[in-house]
Amino acid sequence: MIKAGREHDAVIKFISSSDCYQTLIKTTELVRDLLNKDLPKLKKDKAIKQVLYINWMLKMSKMKFYLMPYGSDAISLFDNNLNSMIAIRYCYTITNETMIIFKDLYKNAIEIVSLHSNKKGEGKKLIKEAITLSREINLPLVLYTETDDLVKYYEQFNFVNHGKLGTNNEYLMVRLPK
Repeated sequence: MIKAGREHDAVIKFISSSDCYQTLIKTTELVRDLLNKDLPKLKKDKAIKQVLYINWMLKMSKMKFYLMPYGSDAISLFDNNLNSMIAIRYCYTITNETMIIFKDLYKNAIEIVSLHSNKKGEGKKLIKEAITLSREINLPLVLYTETDDLVKYYEQFNFVNHGKLGTNNEYLMVRLPK
C-alpha cells in the first residue's frame, strides 16, 4: 500500500474513534494558543503573508474547522462534521525546482501536505478553502502526489503537473493564485 493509503486508513480510524471530538477540542485550543503567540513577533517583523496565514487559520478554527498539529511544521484542519481533513503548511523555503517554476515571482508557498475524506465531495470543499487562502494572501499552492489518478483529480482544480520532482519520485503540482 502506498503512503497515502496507509495515512488515509489512519485518518479514518482517528475520526471514527470515540475520543476524536474531545481530542480535537483540546488540540484546537493548543494550536490556537501557539498561533496567537507567534503573531506579535511576525507583526513586528512585518511578515505580512505569515500574519495573514495565521489569521486565516484562527478565523477558520472559529467557524469551520478543528485544528491539530501535523508533523513538525504543518497543521491539520478537520471539518466540523469530521468528514474530511487537510494538512497545510506555510513554506518558508522552496526547492530549486519550485523556484524555477515560480520564476522568482514567489519566495514562499502554501503546501497541501495531506488531504483525506470519508464522504464524496468533502475533499473538494477543503481544496476550495485552500484555494481561497492562496488567493487571499497571494501565494501559490504546492503539493506532491503519488498516483496518476490523483494527478488527474488535482488538475480539475487547475493544479499543473510539473513531473516527478519529489524526493520519493512524487509528482510536483502547483497552482498559482488567481
